[in-house]
Formats: sequence, C-alpha cells, structure tokens
Amino acid sequence: MRAARLPVYEEAMRKYSLLLTITITAAACHPANGPYRNMEKWRLVDGEGNSLPLRGMPQKVTEYSYPASDSVTPVKWKGRFRQFEFDSSGNLVSIDNYSNDSLIGSLRRRFDENGMQETWSNKVNGKLIATTSRRLPDGRIKTIETQTAEKPTATILRYLADGDEVIREEYADTAAQGQPVRITQLYYERYYHLVRARISSKDGNFEVDNFYTRAYEPDSTLTFNGAGLFKKLLGRTIYHSDELDNPIFVTRISKMFRSIEEFSYRYDKNGNWVRRIETMITKVEKGPNAVSTVTDREIVY
Repeated sequence: MRAARLPVYEEAMRKYSLLLTITITAAACHPANGPYRNMEKWRLVDGEGNSLPLRGMPQKVTEYSYPASDSVTPVKWKGRFRQFEFDSSGNLVSIDNYSNDSLIGSLRRRFDENGMQETWSNKVNGKLIATTSRRLPDGRIKTIETQTAEKPTATILRYLADGDEVIREEYADTAAQGQPVRITQLYYERYYHLVRARISSKDGNFEVDNFYTRAYEPDSTLTFNGAGLFKKLLGRTIYHSDELDNPIFVTRISKMFRSIEEFSYRYDKNGNWVRRIETMITKVEKGPNAVSTVTDREIVY
C-alpha cells in the first residue's frame, strides 16, 4: 500500500524497522525441505527481533499490549489484542487483530508442496492482500502478492546448494524479470545461526551482523547503513539470556536516533515469556524521555 511521505525521522525509523522485519521474517520462512525445514515451527517474532520457537507446542497465543502506567488496571485495554494460532505441525496458520473487541484484520495461511499460501484482510476498509507461492522447475520459490487497487508484485527465494545462503529478490511486477527492487542475502553457519543479512534497494544498502557464543540466541547484533568501507553503524542490540537461552533483558541502542530500547521478560513454566516490558528512552532538549509498554501473553497448550 502506498502511503503519504513521512517526516524525515519517521521515514528513517520506518526503513530501520523494515530492515529488521525483513531480516527476521525472511530467516524464519524457509520451505519444508533441506536443513531449514523446521526453523519456522511454533515461531513468533518479538519486538526486539527475538525469534526463538515457542516451547511446549502451544495451540494459541493471545497478546495484550497497554501503557505501563495502566498496568494496575489493564482490563480496559483487553479490548485491543492479537491472537495467533498454530496447527498440529507448528505452522502459524492464523493471526487476528482486535480493537474494542471487534475484529479489524485477519491473516490466514495454509501450506502445501509449493510453500505458503496466505490471505490478509482489513475488516475496516475491505482491502485484501493475497500471497500465492509455487515451486519453479529449478527449485526456487516464486511468490505473487496481489492487493486491492495495487499492482501485483513478485518475490523469488533461492536456496544455495551448500545450505549456507538464501537470496530473496523482490520485483515490482509478476514477471520477475530485470533488476529487483530489493535484494536480501542471508548467510548462515551450521544451518541455524543467521550470522549476516545484507539488503540492497533504492533506499541504500543495509547490513545486520549477529555474533554468537551460545547455542541459539546471539549475544549481540550490529546494524549498518552502507556497504564495504562505507558502512556506518546504525545501532547495536545486546542480549542477556538465562541458561536456557531465554532473553531476560535486551538493550537496543540506536546511534542514528540517539535512543535506547530496553526489553525485560517474565517466563512461564514451559519457558515462554508471558510478560514483556518495553521501554523507549529518547534524548530530548529537556533530558531523557522514557515511555514504557507492557505486553501480556495468554498461551493455550
């Protein structure tokens, strides 16, 4: 969907958020083949980029978010929530968004030999986005996205034979010929750790580097603008995790926006977080300004 031009700060933040979203979601959307076949099972992406699979094979997850200032009496905010449902194989098959207890948007997915087929509908304005995938003869996955009053677009996913690199090419039309409008390259080690993501588009070049000493979650993440000798550091994320690799406290430092985001977690007996507190600290003329948001989860196993 095309949007009006945002102010400079918001436009930059949108691009930064898009970079993180593409990196994480592309890393979690491997087809059911090869060493990547189970990486997307029971997986939800959190606000700071944590994407470890949920434990205990849950059926449904409901998330309620509200300002921390209202945490004493959050009942009035329970009219705004999101529900996620998984099938018995761990595929995320539905997402529903509610406001004032009314459904405002829904996503439905199904999986077959060609990959993921997806439909998203906006219940407020009636807009619809449909995503269909098919496997090409050379093994690549081609995805066509169509949406109301917009030109259809295409994405092609290519998995290198050695299993250590995935290339995602996004095109402005369904023919998927010529120069892509965006290219994402994902580099792995040991078929699991995403160690580097590079994104090239008309908006410039971006890079995300993950550093590991533990089995699953990285210790830190660096985000850059530019490429090669011209790379400029945008921000850093630091993960403090427990012995099960559960993030307990995460700090994201943005050099570009002179801001800090802090995430703290509380877990249930299965090892899934049930409360996250996100605090955004920005530097303003009068000093630091902090705003906190609480997200509570109800998980059905």
